[in-house]
Amino acid sequence: NLPQLPTLLTEQETKIVGMIERGLSNKEIAEQLQAAVATVKSHIKNIYRKLKVNSRLQALQRAKELNLL
Repeated sequence: NLPQLPTLLTEQETKIVGMIERGLSNKEIAEQLQAAVATVKSHIKNIYRKLKVNSRLQALQRAKELNLL
């Protein structure tokens, strides 16, 4: 059973998934969030772990399956 939406991804992680969907690079995401690229990479690692995926494409597919996008 999958966890409910609020516990799955944080607001920031959900935002990042949306930016990945729009094709933004880590650097572009970092600029938009006014964060360090390392911070964005760390968020993306957490997203992959929570969604049990290993790539941006898989993350987008899983996020769509879970109605996160």
